[in-house]
Amino acid sequence: MNRRDFKKIIDKRVEYIYATITGSKNKEYASEEDVFHNFYLAGRMMGVEPEKALLFFKAKHDVSIQDIIDKLPDIVDQKVYKEKIGDIINYMFLLEGLLDERYNNQDRKHKL
Repeated sequence: MNRRDFKKIIDKRVEYIYATITGSKNKEYASEEDVFHNFYLAGRMMGVEPEKALLFFKAKHDVSIQDIIDKLPDIVDQKVYKEKIGDIINYMFLLEGLLDERYNNQDRKHKL
């Protein structure tokens, strides 16, 4: 694959991620006041930190990708693996946000 074609893949992925993470899925799993609501609530239910709850949610997608890879050289529907990859990338953005929130809140506590 040449660089131009690979760049097209990346550009499409970035558009999809932005639309997904800021659009309808975000409204389904979060509120305007707390975009990480589900992770905090699930973490409390499981007795773990919200970051670990996120990783538990992400694990389902990791397993799906592993199943797809295990079936190689047969290739599943492109829509399936692209959706799973997008979900995993979105979880990493969400994890970064959770970690930034924790870091920034910790930082404020030290300054008070």
